[in-house]
Amino acid sequence: MKKTALVMILGLAFALSGCGGKKDDDEGSGKGQPSAGQGPRGSVPPNVKLPGGMEIDFAKRKVTGEDPESGAKIEFGPGTKIWDGFPKDVYLYSPAQVQAAGHKGEEGTLQLMTDDSVDKVLGAYSAKMKANGWTEKTPPIPLAQMKVRQYTKGDRNVTVIVHAADKKTLIKLAVGKD
Repeated sequence: MKKTALVMILGLAFALSGCGGKKDDDEGSGKGQPSAGQGPRGSVPPNVKLPGGMEIDFAKRKVTGEDPESGAKIEFGPGTKIWDGFPKDVYLYSPAQVQAAGHKGEEGTLQLMTDDSVDKVLGAYSAKMKANGWTEKTPPIPLAQMKVRQYTKGDRNVTVIVHAADKKTLIKLAVGKD
């Protein structure tokens, strides 16, 4: 599973970096040169298949993959969907857009983005998760830049990390088993 986590982290880092090279050094003047990895001016690089089952679609700005050893699947970028089999009793904040997803079965991680405030998101998670039978536990380590909540139900756990980013709020969910 360590290999899967590394592949997921590398894919997320690449997806969040914009899935491409820099623009021309002196855009519009004709003097700049395309950055490494880009095709002729205005073209989109071809899709790239990477070791470990990853594929980068530059035109769609999307990264997808499946680890051939574990069967874990990942997806980053526009149009990312919540996977089939996501636990129905785990609250998904709305309105929010899915930014990234990685999973194996019911266990996995999601990154969502919303225009709502951190406090509004945390309030919704507290109310909805408790209503769905989850027990809330606040981690003992306070983090200034992000708010963390942990929920347990039987042998399952959910960690919710919420923080402000560029006038938006990011929500990161980790769903797992003990």
